[in-house]
Amino acid sequence: SEVPGMQLICVRSLPIIFENECNRVAASRTNLTDMAFDLMLDSQDVDLQIAILHALAILTRPVGAHEGMFYNCGSVLQGVASIRHFSLRELRVILRSMETFPK
Repeated sequence: SEVPGMQLICVRSLPIIFENECNRVAASRTNLTDMAFDLMLDSQDVDLQIAILHALAILTRPVGAHEGMFYNCGSVLQGVASIRHFSLRELRVILRSMETFPK
């Protein structure tokens, strides 16, 4: 099936799109983060999982005057539900992806 390949192409384009602050804000308002997490959890493709983690890392960057700053407990972006508590299942998927990613 071509679906996994198409998913990978689409997800790999997201970090480029998310470099633009307006695109990150729009994506956060549409629950794209939750959809990406769901795709990562449902997929067995390590390359796709790693690409999703990369896209999420860019998506969850601070915007505006906070660009480049570290988050602290009270400074999570409003409207970005993407910083969330991970379930044990999500952490297992992330760790498995990191362990099996080609070195």
